[in-house]
Amino acid sequence: MEPEVWEKGCMESDRIRWCEDGRYVKACGRVIIIHTPPTKSGKRVMFITLEDARGLFDVTVFENVGKRCAKIVLSQTVLVVEGVVNRFGLRGVSILARNIRAPRRAND
Repeated sequence: MEPEVWEKGCMESDRIRWCEDGRYVKACGRVIIIHTPPTKSGKRVMFITLEDARGLFDVTVFENVGKRCAKIVLSQTVLVVEGVVNRFGLRGVSILARNIRAPRRAND
């Protein structure tokens, strides 16, 4: 990832996949896809796939965070995500977003 979109303190995708369940992480990546499937409960959930220099990682955004961060998610090509690691199944790993924002530039 180019230096101007990388942010200090972000964990790379190849390290995220080995984190323990519940660990707090911050990651930065380019938006690959945003998926908002209908849910049985009627609540909105966003599934985002991001890419950094080391690979892909998934982010799950529940309605409470989605309402607050949707404008940023839908308008930016690069996102900084803060949240906790959620492990499921044998190999499933996702970041449950607590906050999403645009990256700070080097001169900010």
